[in-house]
Parts: sequence; C-alpha cells; structure tokens
Amino acid sequence: GDLSGEFLRVVEEARPAWFLRENTPQAPSIQPAGYGVSKFLLDNAWIDSGDGLGNEQMRKRMFWFGLRDREPVDLRNFLKYATLQLPTLLPATSCDGRKGHREGRTGAVTGRHDGHVGSPTRDYSTRYTFEEMCRLQGLDPAVFEHCPFTMQAKKKIVGNGVPLMMGRALAAAIACVVEAELEAPSD
Repeated sequence: GDLSGEFLRVVEEARPAWFLRENTPQAPSIQPAGYGVSKFLLDNAWIDSGDGLGNEQMRKRMFWFGLRDREPVDLRNFLKYATLQLPTLLPATSCDGRKGHREGRTGAVTGRHDGHVGSPTRDYSTRYTFEEMCRLQGLDPAVFEHCPFTMQAKKKIVGNGVPLMMGRALAAAIACVVEAELEAPSD
C-alpha cells in the first residue's frame, strides 16, 4: 500500500535536518510542516556513468528532497549528468526480473503485467536473469551468493532498489547541498 502518510509522520516527528524520499513517478507528494521540499523526476539513463555517458538502464524514479527550516533547494542543480545518452537503452528491471519499462504507459512498474507492452521492437514480457538484474543495478551478484534469501526474494531486493550509480550521484549532490545550506544562517 501507500506509505506516504507514514513517511510524512516519521519526518514530522523525527525532524531531521534533511530528508530524501524515493518512489515511483505516480506516488503522491508530501509536504512535511517546517520543510522546504523540492520534487523531481530522475532517470538512471541521465546520470553520468563515469565516462560522460548515461547508464544503460532506463529507470525513472521520483524524489523529494527536504531541508528543515529552509527554502526548497533543487537537488538536480548539484547532480552530475551524462553528456550523452546511450543510443540503445534497456528497460528497467522490476522486482520479479521482468523487463519493467512500459513505454507510453502510466502506473507503477511492478513486473506483474503479462504480455507484450511498449515498443514493437522490444519484448517487455521476458525476464532478466538475476545476474543481468544485478549488472543493470550496478551490483556484483557475488554479494548475494551466501545470502539466506530465496532467488525470488533476492530479485525483489535488487529490482526494488535504486541503481547504485543513481544513489551515488544523489549522495554526492546531497553532500554539497547539506554542507552549503546547513552552514548558512537561517532567516
């Protein structure tokens, strides 16, 4: 179910200096009392993979970045974007390994949709192997070798996660903002 209300409650009770929320593009917005919040869409294919090119997996996620007792700061201004997008992009991996990007469709990408959806040149009903899922998310499958989870649970963990490169880009951007904003006096 939707845990937006619970997230809002936790932020308002804990009152952290800043927060970052990640969800699907369709998730409802939140506005905790006392926080300047910016909301933005980010696709993994837009993030610099270290060589000026974007990452090969399309994975759109919505983010909310909030600073307590501050004006909203657009975190996108601090991200390192790719100079070029790859000419061939792969659909996002989903929690059960299905190729989850559904072009021209709305709704959450859960991998629970059977049949061919999207571009006629791509088959979105097929599944990635666990190794492919890990590679697209920037993970080494060997990390999960001795994990006490079933393969289905491992796929759910990897498929529901934020890609490593996207997480690193966001962490670097947040570090820049927090350092600048929290050192500045509030009004």
